Amino acid sequence: CSLPGLWWPSHDVAMWWTKSVVKKWPHLQRRAAHFVATSENLKHSKGSTTGLIPGPSTSTTEFPRLLSAEPALQEKLSSWGVSQVRANLQAPRSQKSEVHCHGLEQQQWVRFLETWVQLLCGEASVTRERLAIAEAEVQKSAEREECLRQQVEDLQAQLKASQGCDAGAPAPAPRLQVLYASPLSCGQHAVSQLRVEEEVRTISDAVAGTMQIDVDVATPTSLRKALSERAIWLHLSLHCWKKHNALVLESTAGGAQARLLRLQDLKLLLQNCRADGVEFLFLSACESQEFGSIFRAAGAKHVVCCASPVSDASAAQFAGLLYHELAHQKSLHDAFESAARHAQVNGDGARYSLLSDGSAWRGPQLALHAYPPATTALKTEGLPRPVEDFVGRLDIVDGALQALRTRRCVVLHCATALGRSSLLVQIARYACMPGRIFDGRVAFFPKKPAGGLWIVDDADALLAGEGRQQLQRHLETEGAALLLGCRSAHYNPFHGDVKAINIHLPSLQPRELADIFLKRCHRMLSLADVVAPEEIKPSDQAERVLHRDEALERLEAKMGVFSGLPGLVRLAAAHVFEGSPSICGNFSNLLLKLCDSTPAFCHGIPDVCMAENG
Repeated sequence: CSLPGLWWPSHDVAMWWTKSVVKKWPHLQRRAAHFVATSENLKHSKGSTTGLIPGPSTSTTEFPRLLSAEPALQEKLSSWGVSQVRANLQAPRSQKSEVHCHGLEQQQWVRFLETWVQLLCGEASVTRERLAIAEAEVQKSAEREECLRQQVEDLQAQLKASQGCDAGAPAPAPRLQVLYASPLSCGQHAVSQLRVEEEVRTISDAVAGTMQIDVDVATPTSLRKALSERAIWLHLSLHCWKKHNALVLESTAGGAQARLLRLQDLKLLLQNCRADGVEFLFLSACESQEFGSIFRAAGAKHVVCCASPVSDASAAQFAGLLYHELAHQKSLHDAFESAARHAQVNGDGARYSLLSDGSAWRGPQLALHAYPPATTALKTEGLPRPVEDFVGRLDIVDGALQALRTRRCVVLHCATALGRSSLLVQIARYACMPGRIFDGRVAFFPKKPAGGLWIVDDADALLAGEGRQQLQRHLETEGAALLLGCRSAHYNPFHGDVKAINIHLPSLQPRELADIFLKRCHRMLSLADVVAPEEIKPSDQAERVLHRDEALERLEAKMGVFSGLPGLVRLAAAHVFEGSPSICGNFSNLLLKLCDSTPAFCHGIPDVCMAENG
């Protein structure tokens, strides 16, 4: 520490002042020691009557500013006569007032104090700067520590997501989303029904409960939702209508009508919703390779499709083989080749295709997981078996389902046996499928669903008696509905509380009856079966087997004898088998044979049959 040009006439005064400084401010001890050493050197210097300690000079005009900038310093210096020095500094020079501070003249004392004020202020300034730098470093260190802590937490979360919550837990298995579409009609055209339950059961057995399988109906909405998910396996089971270049989905509004997703519609859908999250896509549809290429171009990593027509059973079997191989940790390429070889051995000539990004992809470790079989999700247990060779009634089914979306009671009525019971079964099994209007909530009387669709056949007697109150109590449950099969219309079954929608069940058309007859026969029909012997020309071949379209056209004119009763058609067709005589165009004889074999049905035979047979 140095003092500017200060003359020290008294060494004792300097020592006293130094000791006072050390006593007041212990942190200046090192500076005081240096000052003492400097004073001793000046005192004993030979040939010198003055001693100057070089250092920075401070003008007296800065003294008030320094004191006002440091109130704490002013308080500390007040006990040393600083107030008197400050008063002298502010006094006019003409007064020549002097302050005797331990033998020092005013100018020397002022300069002495000015120097120490400057040094102390500099020390405080340096200390503040160092403190500010230290605080900034501490703040930066805290921010870096917080950043690192957040990164560690993110990495731990990612590790848990990929390996499970526990360190030893296996990685979560992917979810297989099965979307199916099997509408009853597309406009005026009937759509063949897919065997959805069999396909889902085959897939579920193939993976043996090692992955989660969810089943839903394929609509534009559900498809878009599935495509937006991450790391999903997607199985689409539907029709591909090559004539219209479209996939056949189901309508989002419900009912039994189809919703066509044309090629340009799919491209537009995938523009707004990429398929980047689809790890694997199985497109189970005929001639679907063009659609599979679009899914692949939209980001789906691996796509399996079919470039040729394929039956429902063959596609389901191939899918089961493929999923079985993937579930047992085979790579996708090896699994596809294995399934294709098995399909070829089993006589499946379909041309299956694998569209992939080329990576050696294999499914995650699946064997460590245990999921319930997906067949339980279909929830068709307790319902009657599906009706074989069900024909027609498309508008009736669609009308009943549309009515049940807004109303709680629908009455399906017809006076005679026009297939009402079979129609109720068809509606029940269609409506209870996953994603449809009564997903898993359908039951036939006397079983009762929990807030679902309760179907009662032959409900006339129940509505006329005490059973009506039981049906009415069911409607009090949220989401509950009634589908009643009756012989006559019931417009006010619950005395105004519920509006009943009545739908009349008409007779089947002759074309539809002919279709049932062809499906129920045990052999192919020949020309001699549908044409009377006298109507056959010599050039005609009586034993010629008829193609389906020709047989339908010729049978249509013969179906009047059945009076629109599908049950009679089924029974009559059962008598046409290999080795049975030709019908010779006389279908009334089949009804007579039915009376001979089953007398209980004689009362149901229409009068026109008796007229034709005398």
